[in-house]
Amino acid sequence: MPKEGRFLPISLLALVSCLVLFGSSAALASNGPLTEVTLEVTNTADPSLLGAPVYEISTVSFMRGAASVTAHSIFPAVSLSPGETESFGPFSLPEVPDRLAVFGRRGPPGPARMPFAITIRPLVFGVAHEEGSLRIVALRGIPPEGGVSESKPTGTWKGFLFKTLQLWCSRSEGPLYLLQTQDVTRGLEGFYVLVNEERLPWLEDPSLEALLHRNVSVRGSMVAAGTEVRIHEGFPTRYPLPVIHVEAITVTTTVDRCSEFLDLGR
Repeated sequence: MPKEGRFLPISLLALVSCLVLFGSSAALASNGPLTEVTLEVTNTADPSLLGAPVYEISTVSFMRGAASVTAHSIFPAVSLSPGETESFGPFSLPEVPDRLAVFGRRGPPGPARMPFAITIRPLVFGVAHEEGSLRIVALRGIPPEGGVSESKPTGTWKGFLFKTLQLWCSRSEGPLYLLQTQDVTRGLEGFYVLVNEERLPWLEDPSLEALLHRNVSVRGSMVAAGTEVRIHEGFPTRYPLPVIHVEAITVTTTVDRCSEFLDLGR
């Protein structure tokens, strides 16, 4: 990476410092559990194209509404050439963000790069957000050691189980099981596809069918939206929502399902 890529204008450094101090103060003031967030950033530009853009990521800022949650300066800036992916984090946040801002420089290889700023709202975990040739996926949890991962360590999700149809109007059309963990938003944040035991897509899953339209607690591991998932041999598919591979599922109560929101005073 060119040496000049390691330095930011003094005014920008001052702004970043203020943001970091503000975010750190907010984190210290929080007495609740921290949320771990990891960002997976990919430069999707074609490496064979002459002049394909290179991105330098220097700052990421998490927000909830109009308020800053935390901001993090990345020094030296991380350079992403076409086709490369980098993992940033995990970042420990005092609350769950619903917006993300990414700052840095972009341009052809060499020093002639211009500043850029990207704001993602709403920030939907597990869903790829595209801006130009930059793809950003935010994951809750810490990826395993050894590089970028599309999965989240085993966790527990509480929500409402229902089903719809997948493989619409095909010979393989059948049930798709969904878990709703919060109110409906435009980006369907908090909605997950549940994949239990392998089954042909037109067949029902007996264990999930028995719990339809009930409050449930699901333990499993999550993969990002767009990741190839095998529901049965010969039926690999990709879903536009994050997928939870179910390890255990039990009935719970409305009070238990809503406990996180009640604790937040919602």
